[in-house]
Amino acid sequence: MASAVTSAAKIVSRQGRRAGKPLMRMGLKEESFDQRKKDILAYTIDKSPKGSIDTPVIPLLNVINECTDLVTTSSCSGRVAVYVDAAPGTAEKVTKGGTWLSVTHDPLPTIISSEGSAEASDKLWSMLFPNHKEEDCSLRFTTSTPHDINVPIIYFKFEPFILHVLARTREAADALLTVALACGFANSGIQNRMVQIRGSLKIDAVLGWLDVPEAAGSDDRPNANGTVHLFASKAHVEFLSVLANAKFAKNQQTIDKFKAGITAAFSEPGMEALSTDAKATIETKEERKERKQREGLALAAKLRAEKVGKFGNGSPDEGE
Repeated sequence: MASAVTSAAKIVSRQGRRAGKPLMRMGLKEESFDQRKKDILAYTIDKSPKGSIDTPVIPLLNVINECTDLVTTSSCSGRVAVYVDAAPGTAEKVTKGGTWLSVTHDPLPTIISSEGSAEASDKLWSMLFPNHKEEDCSLRFTTSTPHDINVPIIYFKFEPFILHVLARTREAADALLTVALACGFANSGIQNRMVQIRGSLKIDAVLGWLDVPEAAGSDDRPNANGTVHLFASKAHVEFLSVLANAKFAKNQQTIDKFKAGITAAFSEPGMEALSTDAKATIETKEERKERKQREGLALAAKLRAEKVGKFGNGSPDEGE
């Protein structure tokens, strides 16, 4: 049975999409949760740019999909990417989409010191800019700024773990969210029994810009014909890589903690306790609004009391 569940979890994790989509958008029929779960676990089309499973997240997906009341619908274990805010092969700026010059879900080569690090440095730069090299002048370091603010901007990004899980009931969704929040996934929430679990670790640093000739874009390679201009130094980019690796480690620690929390919480006694606790700790929109109003009124009363204590019954201007 365990091997069957593991195989099913591997199938669903191949979806690998960064952002989850509502269940009906995946073409699933409005049937029982058990049928939905069966359909989701059999959904083998991978729409992610990577096109394959993120190995670090497989054990977590297996644990979740073993839970009777839960099923994973999309996931990303965390990644580093060099990103351009322009459509592939063009200089057209976009607010969504854009172009990935590179992406990896694994830690980057570490450059510890300047001695004996040439090989690691070469490996790092080949990973970050696989289609752009200093040797052919498609990657250049510069001290000047772009001639136009609307040129495609290049970013170094670390993006954290994200997971979408469909729950059988609102109670199960609340219980899962309680575990996620307790483990440190602060950017998490629920919509229609779909639980989005997301970390808060992030790097979003500007490296330079991309000069794309008008003739570029004749093939499907991501801006391969453009020229990368970096005003970030080599040392700066390599330090960003060190920071990203530290975030990879912290990201994985939180994933492991979450996995252990689910194992404990969704056992019979754990689930019963969490269901009660979740009802007490998960706020509705109305409850949150009322709480904020109460807190605001209490703060205003406190400030008034402090003002009266400082100036008496008169205004601060009286007696001048």
